[in-house]
Amino acid sequence: MATQLTLFDYKQMPLKSLEGIIDRGLSTFVEVGLALLAIREGKKYKEVGYSDFEKYVEERWGMAKSRGWQLLNAGYIASEISTIVEKNPMHETQIRPLSRLGTWKEPKPELWTEAWIAACDLAGKNRQPTQKEVEYVVKEMLWQEPPPIPMGDYRVIYCDPPWQFDNSGFDQSAAAHYPTMPTDKIAELQVPAALDAVCFMWATNAMLQDALEVLQAWSFEYKTNMVWTKETGPTIGFYTVSRHELLLIGTRGQGMLPEVRPISIIKGKVSQHSRKPESVYDTIEEMYDGPYLEMFARSNRPGWTSWGNDPHVTGEPVEIDSEIRDAALG
Repeated sequence: MATQLTLFDYKQMPLKSLEGIIDRGLSTFVEVGLALLAIREGKKYKEVGYSDFEKYVEERWGMAKSRGWQLLNAGYIASEISTIVEKNPMHETQIRPLSRLGTWKEPKPELWTEAWIAACDLAGKNRQPTQKEVEYVVKEMLWQEPPPIPMGDYRVIYCDPPWQFDNSGFDQSAAAHYPTMPTDKIAELQVPAALDAVCFMWATNAMLQDALEVLQAWSFEYKTNMVWTKETGPTIGFYTVSRHELLLIGTRGQGMLPEVRPISIIKGKVSQHSRKPESVYDTIEEMYDGPYLEMFARSNRPGWTSWGNDPHVTGEPVEIDSEIRDAALG
């Protein structure tokens, strides 16, 4: 068995040898990453007339800056855990999610090892973990309990629940992208809706019945739905290739007909997994006056209260910038 060189060994090599490792294209991503790190740390790129490492990576190797850093981080992380774990990673993409736990600048070998071993357990004895499985483990480790649900009487509730499918473990499953919740736990949430309120709830085709049950548990009566049509996207689906998603609309109380009736077709490009079109916010605001609450939110939106376990979500109402508001009012 060949001896795995350490970063110290790479740092002793001249630039020509380090470049040879990268240039051959026959080496593993670990070797490439450590060679890049040695060039970066030793500022060896200056020997060939570069003052900036990223410019060197772009022009000498034809890599995007992000690609260079991905290889550098992955090579370092893999070398750190390779002497500890039983199943070594075979590809850079498997290691890439671990950089969320720590990088070469702030090494976290204990966390990297813990996450990789957990991903290997998830994959099973005779299979390498996929990038999505490693991502799932990392997100579980970074999971933060959401703050208490805001108090109040919100006239509009908008939500994209983290439905728990029975296909966890597949690359395209929701659980490979973020922690999910069982339907009964979602239904038990105490939603701070006003007596007269409307709920907009995203439902995948497979979880339609569950979504209707949650609407009812939250005391909303299903009225209709809107359809997000996806021109592109992954080939997900056991019976059809699913290229649409439903936005259910339910109401409670009286007088909840909208001020504006939008067309029921939503158009928007597919981007990050489960990310919904931004235009939906505008549509809801045209239909109903607030106050607005988004549950399971990933970000904050002016004029809304956002709730969720994403670290960027404040849980507090976000004021609309006065200049933007005045411009909107004419």
